[in-house]
Amino acid sequence: VSGTSFASPIVAGVAALVWSVNPDLRPVTVEDLLLSTAVDLGRRGRDNSYGVGRVAAESAIAATLELIEERDTRAPRVEILEPANRARVSGVVRVSVAAFDSGDLADVVLSVDGVPFATDTDSPYTLAVNTRKLTTGLHRLSTTATDQAGNSATSSQVTIIVEGGTSSGSDGNGSQSGGSSGTASDAASLDIVAPAVRFNFPADGTRVFSSVGVQATLSDASGLRAAEWLVDGIRQQVMEIGGTATLVDFLWNASASTDGTHVITLVVEDSSRNQTSASLTLVKE
Repeated sequence: VSGTSFASPIVAGVAALVWSVNPDLRPVTVEDLLLSTAVDLGRRGRDNSYGVGRVAAESAIAATLELIEERDTRAPRVEILEPANRARVSGVVRVSVAAFDSGDLADVVLSVDGVPFATDTDSPYTLAVNTRKLTTGLHRLSTTATDQAGNSATSSQVTIIVEGGTSSGSDGNGSQSGGSSGTASDAASLDIVAPAVRFNFPADGTRVFSSVGVQATLSDASGLRAAEWLVDGIRQQVMEIGGTATLVDFLWNASASTDGTHVITLVVEDSSRNQTSASLTLVKE
């Protein structure tokens, strides 16, 4: 039996085994454990037939136990660099965050008035707040960094004074005159962060001869909406997608193309209509 439909539940089952050993592991940590312990098959390294290899349940569990035995209990360090405390802001405000850990960080989450608002998984950590959707007056920002062992730390709060918000709020001196600021629905409506796109295979610059499968991992905190594949700028396939993370595949019939360099482009749109475009160069021989 073969195919992704058969492989998916097997990999999901191994992921469940890993979480049964340590339920506190972040999704990115579980993914890394599965990839790092897979048995390489076919051509050395990632290839179109076997990906990174065959999932290995026993090895993945052993690596998880080893991770636990290391007893990483040290929390990350995290602080908000910008904006400054009690800064008067309007429009879209960039929140710059410094986060460090002895190991690898899983993610950094920005909260507005105590409500989780946006997530960033890649350094440098920069998030955005559309203050036009907040009430005028005082609002408090904080960030929480979590490492791959599940340790987390929250930064000191930074107070911003929103000018030109949705309604009258605080007077800027600490008294709240009315209206609620940051709800979960507000957070979703403020999304201006584009989706993340990562090509899994083939590698950039790969030489191909006939048909080749291209795979990418997509993620977005607000939810994914659509993906479009182009070859040398010409649309080949459009697909509807959903969820906050998914894999997408495209089969390019290189044998029908001329020899030389060709560019595979993937355009991804999230539920808030933010778009990301990523390209991969392949050489037809």
